[in-house]
Amino acid sequence: MQRFAHDLRLLRQEGGGLTYRAMAREVAYSAVTLSRAASGKQLPSLEVALAYVQACGGDVGG
Repeated sequence: MQRFAHDLRLLRQEGGGLTYRAMAREVAYSAVTLSRAASGKQLPSLEVALAYVQACGGDVGG
């Protein structure tokens, strides 16, 4: 769980360090939900994880 959260945070950093608010404008989830996805306290749902990746400009198709 911690490794997954770390990887999400790394993707965000590599994607330009967008704020969670900026990310939320790109997807159908709130900044709080996206922030929680990368907190490492619990695994996000698949839908939230994919939205996080999409908001960072990552490939969600593969």
